Amino acid sequence: MRTKLKYVMFNDKTFILIPLTMSHDDVAMKEQVRSAGFIQILDEYEENQWGEKYLKVYCYGESTSLGKKANSEDDSIIINSALRLN
Repeated sequence: MRTKLKYVMFNDKTFILIPLTMSHDDVAMKEQVRSAGFIQILDEYEENQWGEKYLKVYCYGESTSLGKKANSEDDSIIINSALRLN
């Protein structure tokens, strides 16, 4: 089962994950935001150097309320690293 959430990436590369029922602009102002969109927790796993398996996260889309697009590759790397999913 895949899980889908919204996310906002701030200019300092911190982020917040929010439920689909909230709007991106409920948690941030456009000036503070680097990118925003959706996050999909994939049904795929990646193995680290110790053989531990981790879920993968993928960022995509855009926030119409903030007028910001997802930076898919960079945002996915930042969020995966912060959540220790890679």
